Parts: sequence; structure tokens; C-alpha cells
Amino acid sequence: MHFNVAQLLQEPSGSKRSCEFNEDLFHFDGDSTVPVWGNVEMLRTDESIWIGVSLDSSIPSECSRCLKELTQKIHVEFDEEYFSRYLGYTEDRGLDEIDESQHIDYDNILDISDAVHQYLLTAVPMKPMCRDDCAGLCVVCGTDLNNSTCECAKSKIDPRWAALKNFTTVLPETRNLSEN
Repeated sequence: MHFNVAQLLQEPSGSKRSCEFNEDLFHFDGDSTVPVWGNVEMLRTDESIWIGVSLDSSIPSECSRCLKELTQKIHVEFDEEYFSRYLGYTEDRGLDEIDESQHIDYDNILDISDAVHQYLLTAVPMKPMCRDDCAGLCVVCGTDLNNSTCECAKSKIDPRWAALKNFTTVLPETRNLSEN
């Protein structure tokens, strides 16, 4: 996602641009792409270009309970600041402390691909589910419990705890302290 900001950098502070995009980015696995669409609001500041991004994506995934393939709809909004090498920055003003991905290159091209990828990566649920009431798979036979039930013994006891199965505790008789 590259935007030419040469004209915006020549305008005074407070100048704005708005761009829409619809592109494919490499998926997190690096082998496939995912569609990403949305808009970018750019604001020229004294020292940089401030961007506000609102984007949506459809990311292929699989349910963490039943392993069915699904497509996750993701919405992300973020703000970032990008600095031009031509706005008078020197090492003593701190340009070397700014992450390289936040620089506008020498051709005045603003690349937000890294930021979009990072924000999408953090927005994907750690344990995606096909639906909220997904029953998952049987731990014994692997049957999809959303479609059918199985006759497996569900109360399998860990042999290390089997000795406690028949253990019962008799609590001492409790007295009511208000009777004394």
C-alpha cells in the first residue's frame, strides 16, 4: 500500500488528503494473500504526515474447536505518524531513533504495508470459532459434536487421581456460636 505524498509534503501544515484502497496483502503464512480494503486520511503536520486508517479484511482461518475452515471478518482502525527525510531532519533531531518503517522514502512514497500487516495480525483472534456455541470434537473418538453425538465415556479419570475417587471427608459437627 503505497501513496505518493510529494504534493502533500509541499503544502502547509493542516493540509489533508483522503485515499481509498483495495489491495491484496500477503497472508501471515507468507504463501497466500488476503484482501484488504478501506481508507486513509492523511494530515500534513509541521514535521510529518499523520495518517488515520480504517480497514477491513477477510482472513481464512479454522475453528479452534471443530477445525472447520472459516473466514474471519476483521475491522481495524489505527493512527501512525510518518517522517520525511526532506523535512530537515538530522541525527541530532532524532531521525535515527525513528523506526525505519515510519520513514517516507526518498521518492516521497508512503508505504503503510508493514503497519497494516502488524495491526491485522494483532486483531486476529487467538482462538477463532465458527460460532459461539461450537461443541468441538470428541476428545476420545474425534466425532464432530456439532453434527452428532457419540457414546464415548466422558468421565475418564486420570489414573493419578483415581485413589481420590472414593475418598470422602466427614466434616466435624459445626456449632452455632450464637447458642453460647
